[in-house]
This record gives sequence, C-alpha cells and structure tokens, in this order.
Amino acid sequence: MILSSIVLYIILFTFLRYHEAIYQIVRWDSGIRKVVIFRLDSIGFGVLIAWICYYYEGFVLIHKKNMLFTGLLLLMLSIIVFSYSTLTTRETMFNKTLLFTITNSSLALLLPWFNYICSNNKLTIKLVSYVSITSYSMYLVHLSFVIPGIKKVLMANIPWYLNYVLYYVSTMLISILIYKYFERPITKLREKF
Repeated sequence: MILSSIVLYIILFTFLRYHEAIYQIVRWDSGIRKVVIFRLDSIGFGVLIAWICYYYEGFVLIHKKNMLFTGLLLLMLSIIVFSYSTLTTRETMFNKTLLFTITNSSLALLLPWFNYICSNNKLTIKLVSYVSITSYSMYLVHLSFVIPGIKKVLMANIPWYLNYVLYYVSTMLISILIYKYFERPITKLREKF
C-alpha cells in the first residue's frame, strides 16, 4: 500500500510536468522549473529510496556502491545536458521533462551511500553537519551573488568545468562567512532573549 502510494505520487507529478510541457507553450524556467507542482516528484524519489532502505536494507547494503555509481553517472549526464543547454537553449522537450526525472533519480540514488558512510565516519559527519548548517546561506547567496559573478567570468571564456568549481567554492566560502559572522551570532542572541 505504501509503495504503491509513493509510486503513484511520483507518476502523478511527473505526468503533470509532461502534460504541461507537451500541451502548453511554457518556458523551461518560469513555466516548469519554478512551478512547485511540476517539481513535487523529486520528494517522491527521496521517499521511495527511504522506503527501499527501510524495507530492503540488506539489498541496499550490498548494492549501495552500484547505486552510487549509477547516481553519479546520471548526475554527470544531467550536468552535461544542463551545461550544454545553457550555451544553446533550455527550451527543449527533453529539458522540460526528462532532465528533471534524471536529476531527481540520480540524487536519490546517492542517498543510501551517504547514509551509510555518514554513520561510520566522524569526519564525514562533521562535513555533512557543517554543510547542513550553512545550507540556508548557500541558498541565499548562490542565486543572488555567485551566479551573477560567474556569468561575468563566463564572458572570459573559462572552460565550463572551471565555472562549476568556481561556483561551488565561491558558494561555500561566502556561506561559511555568513554563517560564522552573522547567523551564529544572531542565533546566540536568541538564547539570551
């Protein structure tokens, strides 16, 4: 019953996105990417993996590296397609439909490996914890500061992979500074009041 509900959930929101992309004239960004109802299948993929991990833990333990490898391959495909479409056009049927499905499933396939590695490695736990506490800052700065800055660098004909490195490093550094010098002091003030 739970599994069929999860699968139905994924199918429903995937279908809505496909229907919108095929039968309506919508833009990739404003008509699909930024519309929550067309992206809700991503939650379903995460819930599906969580369900599999819970009910088939032995299977996941045996195949977590295969899932990681498959997830990384799909994620690389997603990044390559997105990078190419950034240079050409995002307004393709593939980008409006399958690109989201590939990205969602690739990230879901990474979760089991991270779940088990995090529970066994103190350094990884610290790293993941630090990323999680700075994630709100990452959310705030990546679109407002980092991407506009990268677009200026893109004009300098830097290879696309260096732009990704620059994007991630810049986002992390700015987020760490915001967390350290703004979020954490403000959070400490909350305890006083």
